[in-house]
Amino acid sequence: MQIKLIDGGVVAPEGFFASGIATGIKPNDVNDFALICSDDTAAAAGVFSGANVRSNSIKVVMDHIANGYANAIVVNSGNANACNGQQGISDAKQICSLVAEQLSCEAEDVLFLSTGIMGKPLPMDKLVPSVENLVGNMSDSGNLDAIDAIMTCDTRRKEYAAEFKLQDETVRIGVMVKGSGIYYPLMGGITVIITTDVNISKALLQKSLETVVSKTFAKISVDGKLAGCEAAVALANGQADNSGIVSQDNAYDSFTNVLQYLCSNLCKDLVRDCESSKFVDVCVKNAASSEEALTLANAIASSSAFRDDLAEGICDVSSIVNALNGSGIAFTESMLDVYLGDVQILRAGSVADWDADAVNALLAKNEISLTVCVATGTFTDKIMASLY
Repeated sequence: MQIKLIDGGVVAPEGFFASGIATGIKPNDVNDFALICSDDTAAAAGVFSGANVRSNSIKVVMDHIANGYANAIVVNSGNANACNGQQGISDAKQICSLVAEQLSCEAEDVLFLSTGIMGKPLPMDKLVPSVENLVGNMSDSGNLDAIDAIMTCDTRRKEYAAEFKLQDETVRIGVMVKGSGIYYPLMGGITVIITTDVNISKALLQKSLETVVSKTFAKISVDGKLAGCEAAVALANGQADNSGIVSQDNAYDSFTNVLQYLCSNLCKDLVRDCESSKFVDVCVKNAASSEEALTLANAIASSSAFRDDLAEGICDVSSIVNALNGSGIAFTESMLDVYLGDVQILRAGSVADWDADAVNALLAKNEISLTVCVATGTFTDKIMASLY
Protein backbone atom coordinates (compact mmCIF):
# COMPACT_ATOMS: atom_id res chain seq x y z
CA MET A 1 0.00 0.00 0.00
CA GLN A 2 1.32 3.41 -0.98
CA ILE A 3 1.04 6.22 1.56
CA LYS A 4 1.38 9.74 0.21
CA LEU A 5 2.09 12.47 2.73
CA ILE A 6 0.10 15.61 1.88
CA ASP A 7 -0.37 19.11 3.24
CA GLY A 8 -3.31 20.27 5.31
CA GLY A 9 -3.14 18.29 8.53
CA VAL A 10 -6.59 17.90 10.05
CA VAL A 11 -8.32 19.75 7.18
CA ALA A 12 -6.80 17.49 4.50
CA PRO A 13 -9.68 14.98 4.70
CA GLU A 14 -12.84 15.93 2.80
CA GLY A 15 -15.41 17.94 4.73
CA PHE A 16 -13.23 19.22 7.56
CA PHE A 17 -12.57 22.82 8.56
CA ALA A 18 -10.54 24.49 11.29
CA SER A 19 -9.80 27.82 12.91
CA GLY A 20 -7.66 29.26 15.66
CA ILE A 21 -7.93 32.67 17.29
CA ALA A 22 -6.52 34.67 20.19
CA THR A 23 -8.85 35.40 23.09
CA GLY A 24 -6.35 36.85 25.55
CA ILE A 25 -5.85 33.75 27.72
CA LYS A 26 -2.24 33.75 26.57
CA PRO A 27 -0.31 37.04 26.28
CA ASN A 28 0.98 38.77 23.17
CA ASP A 29 -2.07 38.06 21.02
CA VAL A 30 -1.14 34.37 20.65
CA ASN A 31 -3.79 31.93 19.41
CA ASP A 32 -5.40 30.02 22.29
CA PHE A 33 -8.84 28.88 21.05
CA ALA A 34 -9.19 26.25 18.30
CA LEU A 35 -11.99 24.57 16.39
CA ILE A 36 -11.87 21.48 14.18
CA CYS A 37 -15.22 20.76 12.57
CA SER A 38 -16.83 18.29 10.17
CA ASP A 39 -19.56 19.68 7.94
CA ASP A 40 -21.54 16.53 8.71
CA THR A 41 -21.96 14.41 11.82
CA ALA A 42 -19.00 12.08 12.17
CA ALA A 43 -18.26 8.85 13.97
CA ALA A 44 -16.25 9.77 17.05
CA ALA A 45 -13.76 7.92 19.23
CA GLY A 46 -11.65 8.87 22.20
CA VAL A 47 -8.86 7.55 24.41
CA PHE A 48 -8.32 9.36 27.69
CA SER A 49 -5.80 9.50 30.50
CA GLY A 50 -6.20 7.14 33.41
CA ALA A 51 -5.11 9.89 35.79
CA ASN A 52 -7.09 10.37 38.97
CA VAL A 53 -7.18 14.14 38.46
CA ARG A 54 -8.62 14.99 35.07
CA SER A 55 -9.55 18.19 33.33
CA ASN A 56 -13.22 18.98 33.87
CA SER A 57 -13.47 19.55 30.14
CA ILE A 58 -12.35 15.96 29.51
CA LYS A 59 -15.03 14.71 31.90
CA VAL A 60 -17.63 16.42 29.71
CA VAL A 61 -16.01 15.09 26.52
CA MET A 62 -16.18 11.54 27.87
CA ASP A 63 -19.90 12.02 28.47
CA HIS A 64 -20.56 13.59 25.06
CA ILE A 65 -18.56 11.04 23.08
CA ALA A 66 -20.30 8.06 24.68
CA ASN A 67 -22.82 7.76 21.82
CA GLY A 68 -20.02 7.53 19.26
CA TYR A 69 -20.84 10.65 17.23
CA ALA A 70 -19.75 14.30 17.13
CA ASN A 71 -19.51 17.32 14.84
CA ALA A 72 -16.71 19.39 16.30
CA ILE A 73 -13.70 19.47 18.58
CA VAL A 74 -12.94 22.71 20.44
CA VAL A 75 -9.70 23.27 22.37
CA ASN A 76 -8.51 26.10 24.56
CA SER A 77 -4.90 26.36 25.71
CA GLY A 78 -3.40 28.24 28.64
CA ASN A 79 -5.88 26.80 31.15
CA ALA A 80 -6.52 23.11 31.82
CA ASN A 81 -9.90 23.60 33.54
CA ALA A 82 -8.74 21.13 36.20
CA CYS A 83 -9.37 21.17 39.99
CA ASN A 84 -12.25 23.59 39.43
CA GLY A 85 -15.06 21.44 40.83
CA GLN A 86 -18.59 21.68 39.51
CA GLN A 87 -17.92 25.14 38.10
CA GLY A 88 -15.43 23.62 35.68
CA ILE A 89 -18.06 21.15 34.47
CA SER A 90 -20.64 23.92 34.02
CA ASP A 91 -18.18 26.11 32.14
CA ALA A 92 -17.24 23.30 29.76
CA LYS A 93 -20.90 22.55 29.05
CA GLN A 94 -21.58 26.22 28.39
CA ILE A 95 -18.80 26.39 25.78
CA CYS A 96 -20.23 23.29 24.10
CA SER A 97 -23.70 24.83 24.02
CA LEU A 98 -22.47 28.13 22.58
CA VAL A 99 -20.44 26.42 19.84
CA ALA A 100 -23.38 24.12 19.05
CA GLU A 101 -25.66 27.12 18.58
CA GLN A 102 -23.27 28.57 16.03
CA LEU A 103 -22.91 25.24 14.20
CA SER A 104 -26.62 24.34 14.38
CA CYS A 105 -25.93 21.03 16.10
CA GLU A 106 -26.53 19.58 19.55
CA ALA A 107 -24.31 20.52 22.49
CA GLU A 108 -23.53 16.81 22.94
CA ASP A 109 -22.00 16.83 19.44
CA VAL A 110 -19.27 19.25 20.57
CA LEU A 111 -16.14 17.90 22.28
CA PHE A 112 -14.36 20.58 24.31
CA LEU A 113 -10.77 20.04 25.50
CA SER A 114 -8.72 22.32 27.74
CA THR A 115 -4.96 22.28 28.23
CA GLY A 116 -2.56 24.41 30.25
CA ILE A 117 -2.16 25.31 33.90
CA MET A 118 -4.32 23.66 36.56
CA GLY A 119 -6.23 25.11 39.46
CA LYS A 120 -7.54 28.29 37.86
CA PRO A 121 -11.11 28.81 36.62
CA LEU A 122 -11.63 28.97 32.88
CA PRO A 123 -11.55 32.64 31.79
CA MET A 124 -15.12 32.58 30.53
CA ASP A 125 -15.06 36.35 30.10
CA LYS A 126 -12.56 35.76 27.28
CA LEU A 127 -13.89 32.52 25.79
CA VAL A 128 -17.63 33.22 25.66
CA PRO A 129 -17.43 36.42 23.56
CA SER A 130 -14.97 34.68 21.21
CA VAL A 131 -17.11 31.71 20.20
CA GLU A 132 -18.84 33.47 17.30
CA ASN A 133 -15.49 34.65 15.93
CA LEU A 134 -14.02 31.15 16.34
CA VAL A 135 -16.78 29.56 14.27
CA GLY A 136 -16.86 32.39 11.75
CA ASN A 137 -13.14 32.02 11.04
CA MET A 138 -13.13 28.30 10.25
CA SER A 139 -11.92 27.36 6.78
CA ASP A 140 -10.47 24.49 4.80
CA SER A 141 -7.02 26.03 5.31
CA GLY A 142 -7.24 26.78 9.04
CA ASN A 143 -5.09 23.90 10.29
CA LEU A 144 -2.03 25.97 11.19
CA ASP A 145 -4.08 28.52 13.11
CA ALA A 146 -5.65 25.63 15.02
CA ILE A 147 -2.29 24.05 15.82
CA ASP A 148 -0.95 27.36 17.09
CA ALA A 149 -3.99 27.64 19.33
CA ILE A 150 -3.55 24.29 21.09
CA MET A 151 0.16 24.64 21.91
CA THR A 152 1.39 25.45 25.41
CA CYS A 153 5.08 24.66 25.98
CA ASP A 154 5.54 23.41 22.43
CA THR A 155 8.28 25.03 20.39
CA ARG A 156 7.07 23.75 17.01
CA ARG A 157 3.96 22.66 15.16
CA LYS A 158 3.28 18.93 14.92
CA GLU A 159 0.92 17.74 12.18
CA TYR A 160 0.74 15.22 9.34
CA ALA A 161 -1.74 14.11 6.71
CA ALA A 162 -1.74 11.14 4.38
CA GLU A 163 -3.64 10.03 1.31
CA PHE A 164 -4.01 6.39 0.30
CA LYS A 165 -6.29 3.94 -1.50
CA LEU A 166 -8.88 2.06 0.53
CA GLN A 167 -11.69 -0.07 -0.91
CA ASP A 168 -11.01 1.43 -4.38
CA GLU A 169 -11.40 5.01 -3.11
CA THR A 170 -8.85 7.71 -2.30
CA VAL A 171 -9.09 8.45 1.41
CA ARG A 172 -7.26 10.75 3.81
CA ILE A 173 -6.26 10.94 7.47
CA GLY A 174 -5.06 14.12 9.22
CA VAL A 175 -3.42 14.29 12.64
CA MET A 176 -2.06 16.93 14.97
CA VAL A 177 -0.72 16.85 18.51
CA LYS A 178 0.13 19.22 21.31
CA GLY A 179 2.77 18.27 23.85
CA SER A 180 6.25 19.08 25.08
CA GLY A 181 8.12 18.20 28.25
CA ILE A 182 5.82 15.26 28.88
CA TYR A 183 5.93 13.75 32.33
CA TYR A 184 4.39 10.83 34.18
CA PRO A 185 1.72 10.23 35.48
CA LEU A 186 -0.89 10.03 32.78
CA MET A 187 -1.95 13.68 32.95
CA GLY A 188 0.96 14.01 30.59
CA GLY A 189 -0.19 16.92 28.48
CA ILE A 190 -0.47 15.09 25.15
CA THR A 191 -3.56 16.15 23.21
CA VAL A 192 -4.10 14.35 19.90
CA ILE A 193 -6.70 15.28 17.29
CA ILE A 194 -7.39 12.99 14.33
CA THR A 195 -9.69 13.55 11.36
CA THR A 196 -10.50 11.24 8.46
CA ASP A 197 -12.97 11.04 5.61
CA VAL A 198 -12.93 7.23 5.78
CA ASN A 199 -16.28 5.51 6.20
CA ILE A 200 -15.68 3.35 9.28
CA SER A 201 -18.04 2.18 12.01
CA LYS A 202 -17.81 3.98 15.32
CA ALA A 203 -16.90 0.74 17.12
CA LEU A 204 -14.00 -0.01 14.79
CA LEU A 205 -12.82 3.61 14.87
CA GLN A 206 -12.66 3.30 18.64
CA LYS A 207 -10.81 -0.02 18.46
CA SER A 208 -8.33 1.33 15.90
CA LEU A 209 -7.65 4.42 18.00
CA GLU A 210 -7.09 2.37 21.16
CA THR A 211 -4.71 0.06 19.31
CA VAL A 212 -2.69 2.92 17.83
CA VAL A 213 -2.45 4.92 21.07
CA SER A 214 -1.26 1.82 22.94
CA LYS A 215 1.54 1.35 20.40
CA THR A 216 2.60 4.98 20.01
CA PHE A 217 1.77 7.69 22.55
CA ALA A 218 1.76 5.20 25.44
CA LYS A 219 5.35 4.18 24.60
CA ILE A 220 7.14 7.51 25.03
CA SER A 221 9.62 7.94 27.87
CA VAL A 222 10.77 11.38 28.99
CA ASP A 223 12.89 11.89 32.11
CA GLY A 224 12.72 8.12 32.56
CA LYS A 225 8.96 7.91 33.01
CA LEU A 226 6.43 6.57 30.53
CA ALA A 227 4.28 9.31 29.10
CA GLY A 228 0.55 9.01 28.79
CA CYS A 229 -2.01 10.39 26.40
CA GLU A 230 -4.19 12.93 28.17
CA ALA A 231 -6.70 12.81 25.32
CA ALA A 232 -6.81 11.47 21.78
CA VAL A 233 -9.99 12.22 19.86
CA ALA A 234 -10.85 11.09 16.33
CA LEU A 235 -13.64 12.08 13.92
CA ALA A 236 -14.50 10.03 10.80
CA ASN A 237 -17.15 11.63 8.56
CA GLY A 238 -17.26 9.03 5.76
CA GLN A 239 -17.11 11.57 2.94
CA ALA A 240 -14.52 9.54 0.99
CA ASP A 241 -17.38 7.19 0.04
CA ASN A 242 -15.43 3.98 0.49
CA SER A 243 -17.82 1.07 0.93
CA GLY A 244 -17.29 1.03 4.67
CA ILE A 245 -15.12 -0.65 7.28
CA VAL A 246 -17.49 -2.79 9.30
CA SER A 247 -15.25 -5.72 10.24
CA GLN A 248 -11.63 -6.31 11.17
CA ASP A 249 -10.63 -7.12 7.62
CA ASN A 250 -7.83 -5.96 5.32
CA ALA A 251 -9.39 -2.49 5.00
CA TYR A 252 -9.42 -2.12 8.79
CA ASP A 253 -5.80 -3.23 8.99
CA SER A 254 -4.80 -0.77 6.25
CA PHE A 255 -6.57 2.12 7.98
CA THR A 256 -5.00 1.25 11.36
CA ASN A 257 -1.53 0.88 9.84
CA VAL A 258 -1.68 4.31 8.21
CA LEU A 259 -2.99 5.89 11.41
CA GLN A 260 -0.19 4.23 13.38
CA TYR A 261 2.39 5.47 10.86
CA LEU A 262 1.20 9.07 11.24
CA CYS A 263 1.01 8.86 15.03
CA SER A 264 4.50 7.35 15.18
CA ASN A 265 5.76 10.42 13.33
CA LEU A 266 3.99 12.63 15.86
CA CYS A 267 5.68 10.71 18.69
CA LYS A 268 9.09 11.43 17.24
CA ASP A 269 8.17 15.12 17.05
CA LEU A 270 6.99 15.05 20.68
CA VAL A 271 10.26 13.59 21.88
CA ARG A 272 12.30 16.00 19.76
CA ASP A 273 10.39 18.89 21.33
CA CYS A 274 11.35 17.89 24.89
CA GLU A 275 14.67 18.43 26.59
CA SER A 276 16.74 17.08 23.72
CA SER A 277 16.64 16.79 19.96
CA LYS A 278 18.23 13.36 20.36
CA PHE A 279 16.27 10.21 21.11
CA VAL A 280 16.60 6.45 21.24
CA ASP A 281 14.30 3.57 20.34
CA VAL A 282 14.70 0.77 22.90
CA CYS A 283 13.29 -2.50 21.55
CA VAL A 284 13.15 -5.74 23.54
CA LYS A 285 12.62 -8.93 21.56
CA ASN A 286 11.93 -12.56 22.42
CA ALA A 287 10.56 -11.82 25.89
CA ALA A 288 8.22 -14.11 27.82
CA SER A 289 5.31 -11.66 27.44
CA SER A 290 4.50 -8.21 26.08
CA GLU A 291 4.41 -6.94 29.65
CA GLU A 292 7.91 -8.24 30.37
CA ALA A 293 9.22 -6.79 27.11
CA LEU A 294 7.80 -3.39 28.04
CA THR A 295 9.18 -3.60 31.58
CA LEU A 296 12.66 -4.40 30.28
CA ALA A 297 12.54 -1.66 27.65
CA ASN A 298 11.37 0.88 30.22
CA ALA A 299 14.09 -0.21 32.66
CA ILE A 300 16.70 0.75 30.08
CA ALA A 301 14.90 3.89 28.91
CA SER A 302 14.45 5.09 32.50
CA SER A 303 18.11 4.56 33.39
CA SER A 304 19.78 7.94 33.83
CA ALA A 305 23.18 6.29 33.41
CA PHE A 306 22.15 4.80 30.05
CA ARG A 307 20.66 8.07 28.77
CA ASP A 308 23.67 10.06 29.97
CA ASP A 309 26.02 7.64 28.19
CA LEU A 310 24.23 7.96 24.88
CA ALA A 311 23.81 11.72 25.19
CA GLU A 312 27.57 11.99 25.71
CA GLY A 313 28.33 9.63 22.85
CA ILE A 314 29.47 6.73 25.03
CA CYS A 315 28.66 3.05 24.52
CA ASP A 316 28.96 1.36 27.92
CA VAL A 317 27.40 -2.10 28.32
CA SER A 318 27.37 -1.72 32.12
CA SER A 319 24.55 0.85 32.08
CA ILE A 320 22.48 -1.46 29.89
CA VAL A 321 23.14 -4.58 31.95
CA ASN A 322 22.58 -2.77 35.25
CA ALA A 323 19.23 -1.50 33.99
CA LEU A 324 18.18 -4.98 32.93
CA ASN A 325 19.32 -6.44 36.26
CA GLY A 326 17.20 -3.87 38.08
CA SER A 327 14.05 -4.64 36.10
CA GLY A 328 12.94 -7.55 38.25
CA ILE A 329 12.55 -9.73 35.12
CA ALA A 330 14.41 -13.04 35.03
CA PHE A 331 16.53 -13.90 32.00
CA THR A 332 19.59 -16.03 31.27
CA GLU A 333 22.87 -14.17 30.86
CA SER A 334 24.17 -16.58 28.22
CA MET A 335 21.16 -15.88 25.99
CA LEU A 336 21.42 -12.08 26.11
CA ASP A 337 22.19 -10.32 22.82
CA VAL A 338 22.29 -6.50 22.48
CA TYR A 339 22.63 -4.40 19.34
CA LEU A 340 23.30 -0.70 18.94
CA GLY A 341 21.84 -0.05 15.52
CA ASP A 342 23.12 -2.96 13.45
CA VAL A 343 26.29 -3.38 15.53
CA GLN A 344 26.23 -6.19 18.09
CA ILE A 345 27.73 -5.08 21.39
CA LEU A 346 26.76 -8.08 23.55
CA ARG A 347 26.73 -11.65 22.24
CA ALA A 348 25.46 -14.44 24.51
CA GLY A 349 26.05 -12.21 27.53
CA SER A 350 29.65 -11.32 26.67
CA VAL A 351 31.03 -8.14 25.14
CA ALA A 352 31.27 -8.50 21.38
CA ASP A 353 34.24 -7.34 19.32
CA TRP A 354 32.57 -4.29 17.82
CA ASP A 355 33.91 -1.71 15.38
CA ALA A 356 34.53 1.44 17.44
CA ASP A 357 34.24 3.73 14.41
CA ALA A 358 30.89 2.21 13.44
CA VAL A 359 29.57 2.62 17.00
CA ASN A 360 30.79 6.23 17.22
CA ALA A 361 29.05 7.00 13.92
CA LEU A 362 25.79 5.59 15.31
CA LEU A 363 26.12 7.53 18.57
CA ALA A 364 26.63 10.77 16.63
CA LYS A 365 23.17 10.49 15.06
CA ASN A 366 20.08 12.21 16.46
CA GLU A 367 18.14 8.94 16.28
CA ILE A 368 19.65 5.88 17.96
CA SER A 369 18.23 2.37 18.17
CA LEU A 370 19.02 -0.23 20.83
CA THR A 371 17.75 -3.80 20.47
CA VAL A 372 17.85 -6.31 23.33
CA CYS A 373 17.11 -10.02 22.76
CA VAL A 374 16.46 -11.97 25.96
CA ALA A 375 15.37 -15.34 24.45
CA THR A 376 12.73 -16.12 27.08
CA GLY A 377 9.78 -16.15 24.67
CA THR A 378 8.40 -14.65 21.47
CA PHE A 379 7.10 -11.22 22.49
CA THR A 380 8.37 -7.78 21.46
CA ASP A 381 7.75 -4.26 22.70
CA LYS A 382 9.59 -0.96 22.57
CA ILE A 383 9.82 2.55 23.98
CA MET A 384 10.97 5.82 22.44
CA ALA A 385 13.01 7.83 24.95
CA SER A 386 14.50 11.30 24.95
CA LEU A 387 18.14 11.91 25.83
CA TYR A 388 19.12 15.00 27.81
